[in-house]
This record gives sequence, C-alpha cells and structure tokens, in this order.
Amino acid sequence: MPATPPGASDTVIIVGAGIAGVRAALSLRDAGFEGRIKLLSDEPHPPYDRPPLSKAVLTNDGSEARIGLDPKGQLSACGVELSLSARCVSIDPDVRTIELASGDRLSYDRLILATGSSVRVLDALPYGTPGVHYLRYLHDAITLRNAAGTPCRVVVVGAGVIGLEVASSLVGRGHQVTIIDPASRVMERSASPPLSHLLLRRHRREGVDIRLKTTISRTERMADGFVFHLSDGTQVAADQVVIGVGVTANTSLASEANLEVAAGGIVVDANGRTSNPFIYAAGEVTFHMNAGLGRYDRQETWAHAAMHGEHVARAIMGATDEYREPGSYWTDQYDINVQVIGCPIGDEDLVRGRLDQESAIIFHVVDSSIAGVTAINAVRDMRTARKLVGRKSIDFAALTDDAVDLKVLV
Repeated sequence: MPATPPGASDTVIIVGAGIAGVRAALSLRDAGFEGRIKLLSDEPHPPYDRPPLSKAVLTNDGSEARIGLDPKGQLSACGVELSLSARCVSIDPDVRTIELASGDRLSYDRLILATGSSVRVLDALPYGTPGVHYLRYLHDAITLRNAAGTPCRVVVVGAGVIGLEVASSLVGRGHQVTIIDPASRVMERSASPPLSHLLLRRHRREGVDIRLKTTISRTERMADGFVFHLSDGTQVAADQVVIGVGVTANTSLASEANLEVAAGGIVVDANGRTSNPFIYAAGEVTFHMNAGLGRYDRQETWAHAAMHGEHVARAIMGATDEYREPGSYWTDQYDINVQVIGCPIGDEDLVRGRLDQESAIIFHVVDSSIAGVTAINAVRDMRTARKLVGRKSIDFAALTDDAVDLKVLV
C-alpha cells in the first residue's frame, strides 16, 4: 500500500468520465490534491448525465444540451485535463502505465477505473441492427428519438426501470408501446410488489400493452419492421425495438491486468482499493465492500456511482472512513416520482398512504428491521422516512398510521 497520499508532482489518471469519474476528479481537488488529474472518456461528447437518456432526451429535441455533468466548467477551472475519444485498451501495473487505442502511453502514480457498464445485447437483435435500439450512450437516445419522430409501433424488451421509463416517454408522444418480459411483475428485481402493481396499473391505464411471463420465441425481420412470435402463441409487430435487459460491468481492463474480479465487478475494499495498491475502482464497475451492510455488494445506480467516486477520491488522499452508503435509486414515470433507499423489497412491505392515489411510503421489513424505504410522490416524507432505515425497535402499527406524524418515530 502506498505510504503517503499522492503529492504535487504525482499524476492520477481516471479512466471513465461518467458520474463516478467526474465526481472523483472534483473530489480529489476538494481533498487537497495538487498534482495532475487526467480524466479520460472514450466518447466524443463532454461528460453528461445518463438518467435523462430514457426521459428528457427522448421527449425533447435539444435537451441533450442541458445534461452535461460539468455545466459550470469546474473541471477546467480546477485543472482537470479532460481527454475525449480516449479509449484505454490496456494497463501495465508493473510500470504503472496505460495504453490508449491511439497508441499513446500514459504514466500514473494512482489509477482510478470508473469504466461503468455496457448494456446486455440479445443475440437475435444485435447492436447496430436498423430499427433496434439499446440505450446507454447519448447517441443511442438521439437515434431512438429521431427514429420515433412520428407515432409508430414500438416493442420494448424488458420491464425494468429503463424499459418502463422509455415506455412512459414514448407513449406520451403518441406511440403504440408493447413491453415484453419473462418476469412475473414489472421491475421485479428493484421494486416491491406494491410498487410493481402500482406501476403496472398506471402503464396499462396510459395504453401500454405489458406482456409479463412472456418471452420471444422467434423474430421475423420484415421490410417495414419486425414481427415477434411470443411464447404465449401471439404475435406483435413493431416498427422500432428498444432493448433494456440489464447491464454488464466493464471489467476487461481489470481482468487483463490481473486485478481481482468477482461477482461481475472489480473487487475493491471499503476504500475503493483493488488488489493492486496503486489502482482504485469506483462506481457500478465495482464489487465493493460496504461497511454499512457488512458485505460486498454490487450497485448499478447513479447515486452509488456519484458517492463512491467521491469516497474513493478522499481515500486516495488519506481518508480512512469506510464506504457504508445504502443503495438508492429514483425513477420518474408519467407524473409518478419514485425514490428508493436501502433494500427495495422486504420480507414484509408495510404501506403508509394511498397506493390507489399514487402517493405512499412503503417500508421494507427484513428480520424485524426496516431495511429500506420506497417513496411514491412523497419527497418530503422521504426526508424523514430514510432516517428509519436500520431501525429495529419501532411501532409498526404507528408506522402505517397516517394520523401519526412520522417525525415522532425517528
């Protein structure tokens, strides 16, 4: 392990300019690092926020100009050297260098891998197929927006967060949207049954045709689109197809550099250190130790990437506090705002409020403890409810009683 934090004559290279990489760069300066910071992006665009890709960018021409991660020019102001279209192809830990696709070699004293993840691609519908869209990069969202410029038939494969956000964006523009997913409920991995049922009802009310417990048996490419033969014996035609079936962490650089990789992520300790003492990793690419949970964890959320990037930067500069942030995410669908913190699904899910009015708090109970909270159009109540995560000694009857002020339970 390096004996001291990097100094003014040292260089920190950050591979990846998403939210984890940008936050790491800015936090290095905030923590007092005076040396060189090189932030590398493999995209041609300045760093941008990804959550709007499935929402604002799909519905509003020109909105991409407002999703930058550095609108005030902080990176340049604090001397971060940003390189675009700079793809790292290899790491040589022995001499502490990286090689770019251009052939350039760069030396580092500390390296942060913030390489994020890539979308899972279906063999039958490969990336780049005309009419087939995967939503990961800015150009993906713009291509889909242009392709769906006038009302058409859209099939969305996957009823996770991205699939539902895309559906809510497109149906609002007059498109005929069908969602196909083998799961028994929408957002099955990331939402409790009460939230799943609420979102299913709302999407169907808006006109989205949702086919659960259904798979694609065969795909026909037609002159004007696609015909999907489904496992229930029905067929669905589409002009455009959107695939949202999850992501895979970009761990190849780490694997090829003989860093430890497990459970689909780069293994790091509670301070973001990899198995090499001069290399750190941050964000959703990591399989990280979470001291709050007492175990290693994978998180594929914006909030984790942002907070972990900041934490790793502070650790490089000598901070010793361990990462312990609970998982969290949010999603906006139609006029429904959902915020989740901690475990999103409990052994028991206790509802406070009115699900039928799309305004409620759901407390997720695991082993008689509040393991997580979901807020549905309840931003103000969430500020109080989140303080209850981890609590064991609590009156569950009072928790679900609207007449009892949540603040008295904290």
